[in-house]
Amino acid sequence: SPTGISAFPYIILIFTIIFVLLILNAVLILFDLITVIAISSVSTIFLVTFVLQDVIILSLLIYNAILLWKRKEETPKKVIRNLSLLALVTIVLCLLRIIYSFFDSSYVYSTAYYAQEMILIIRNVLYATIWTCYFRKSVRVKNYYGEVKK
Repeated sequence: SPTGISAFPYIILIFTIIFVLLILNAVLILFDLITVIAISSVSTIFLVTFVLQDVIILSLLIYNAILLWKRKEETPKKVIRNLSLLALVTIVLCLLRIIYSFFDSSYVYSTAYYAQEMILIIRNVLYATIWTCYFRKSVRVKNYYGEVKK
């Protein structure tokens, strides 16, 4: 760059902010779920899938954050793989809960519940898609991680 200041640390900052927001979101989702289970007779499959989803997503995001600080050529490929896994886990577990809700006669699910699941899917897939495109297309990423030799 003309000023000699790389914009890459700002990208890491944005990624970190999004990461922190996802952690806070996962904590809020877990808190909401525990509240719902304490109040009503919702099946424990929801608790198990929510906790599993949160643990997997948070683990992947923490692993990605660690990878980003390492300046290795394979880092972008690993981050892209983890982002794909994040989207896949979200889709599978949300769909599992939605399918289960159709067969659970012990509780009546509102349309707000289904909207919440769809928003969760859309948000995580969009997050993974945006960052995957960035890590695949960015010359700055390729230069920083040594994929492009000058």
